[in-house]
Amino acid sequence: MFEGPEKKFQRHIAGYFIRKLVIKGGKRPDFGIFLNGLPIMTMELKHEKNQTVHDAVKQYADRDHSDRIFQLPFLHIAADTSDVMVATDPRAEMNFRWYNTPALRTRLKTKRNIQSNSSTAMC
Repeated sequence: MFEGPEKKFQRHIAGYFIRKLVIKGGKRPDFGIFLNGLPIMTMELKHEKNQTVHDAVKQYADRDHSDRIFQLPFLHIAADTSDVMVATDPRAEMNFRWYNTPALRTRLKTKRNIQSNSSTAMC
């Protein structure tokens, strides 16, 4: 089957970046966002039934940070189904900060309750 030059170029470029971003031990982040082929954000996602956001943070901290995937992005996100922590340097657990603080969650919950009460009052 004939393959045009565009397809060959895309396959070559994809192979180049995949080889360059091979992670030691196969421990890849769950999610990565790339811009022009460079990683700008990584995410570790957990479900609260099995693991929490703290497990995701520990997973980031325990990795070998000499891998390029952990050097290039400027944002690393650890999340579970209700909490989110972010860091610009994932080498230590203390570098992660809460993104959704309890005060913010309380305000959002109150706002949702007010909205749901006002919509039921209209009925």
